[in-house]
Amino acid sequence: MPRSKRSRSNAAKAAHLQKYLASPGYAKAQEALERHTTRLSLELNKKHLPSKANKLRKTITRNFPRLRAENLPKADANDRLLILEKGTNDPLAMRFDRVVNNETAHRLANACLALDQLGPKINHKETTRSKTSALHLGIWEVYSDQPHLTRDTVNQEPLVKETIARLLAILREEVAPKLAQLLQQHHPRQWERQLTAYARVREVLGQQLQEMPWLDFGGAFFTVAVKVGSSERWHIDWNDDPSGGIAWVLPVGVFTGGDFCSPQLEASIPVRQGQVLGVQARRLIHCGLQTTGLRHVFTLFTDYLVLKHAEDEAQVNSAVTRE
Repeated sequence: MPRSKRSRSNAAKAAHLQKYLASPGYAKAQEALERHTTRLSLELNKKHLPSKANKLRKTITRNFPRLRAENLPKADANDRLLILEKGTNDPLAMRFDRVVNNETAHRLANACLALDQLGPKINHKETTRSKTSALHLGIWEVYSDQPHLTRDTVNQEPLVKETIARLLAILREEVAPKLAQLLQQHHPRQWERQLTAYARVREVLGQQLQEMPWLDFGGAFFTVAVKVGSSERWHIDWNDDPSGGIAWVLPVGVFTGGDFCSPQLEASIPVRQGQVLGVQARRLIHCGLQTTGLRHVFTLFTDYLVLKHAEDEAQVNSAVTRE
């Protein structure tokens, strides 16, 4: 399509959207949505969060001496759930229904099964979260000062790489735009930070993103962890951002269990196929309930160094511009 026609088309779409947002129909839709939303406000106690990984067990024993994931109060399995932090109104946890349709979930599950059968290399195995390790795909800055492709993405056999590309392409096309929209609506401050990071990632890895577009998630997230089952041991995601960063949990398959459990939230939150749960995984002690059946779960996140280095660089550039 010629650029002028594309521009007119985009302008027409934007005008149509603005007209809809100002319409009575949109207002009624929002009212109906609110009737199916559970909205809570919570103040986190800083003493309940350990400063280091090796202090986690001691923190749990001191502050939650009788903690058992299966005994936490179970949240309703349906509708929207928003748990906001007092003072900032930032979401600590937010669950949304019908984000992933059945066809997309089926395609993701089949891609996961194909990947399982090929036996991909998992280059970094963790035992602190679960008996089973996760494959980490996409882009991060762990062990570096520049964004780069994870070892699990590049250190694979050709057929495994092809299957990974198909899997990530589904997430890029069907999931990432919806998560970006949810982040813009419910956590706009964090969305601006994601865009700052996205600009830097594109600057550093622009050529690779052109060659491998399935790694470009539009800033909604940069890394995809995928595994079977759940992370059933209490842990904190130390590579996540502690200043409002969101990790998205998206399960597929025929299963029971896998609820997201956190003593700070005092809740066990079901997350079924079709739903997504966004959480501040660096600030919440959490685990997943044991599962039955076959459950593949995606955790879509941005590591804290991707955000920190992008913001540091933006501040330096801003200071130079002012001079």
